[in-house]
Amino acid sequence: MSKLHNPSVVDNLKQLIGEEKFSIILSSSRASLEGILSELKTAYTSADHETMRRAAHSIKSSVGNYGADPVSQKAEELEHKYKAQDIANAATEIEELSQLVQALLVELEEYL
Repeated sequence: MSKLHNPSVVDNLKQLIGEEKFSIILSSSRASLEGILSELKTAYTSADHETMRRAAHSIKSSVGNYGADPVSQKAEELEHKYKAQDIANAATEIEELSQLVQALLVELEEYL
């Protein structure tokens, strides 16, 4: 399986900010992404389209910092769908996005 992130983007980020700060940012990103995924799932159960859209947007932005284009593109796709209030397959889509985010976080652990 190919990487979900761009190693050169992550290497450059790590070199730019240093190993210690990178570790802190990665830990913060993990907590943030897990919180946003939880918010997305909760919003789905209450059919809160706007919160679903915002959560997908936040994930897209957060993973973009790591050059994680496949994850970012999936989040962007969901952002547009939820903006249009299209949640017909949302449970499956949210699970797919969650799995992508978790796989990305595992990949990024390699840098610690």
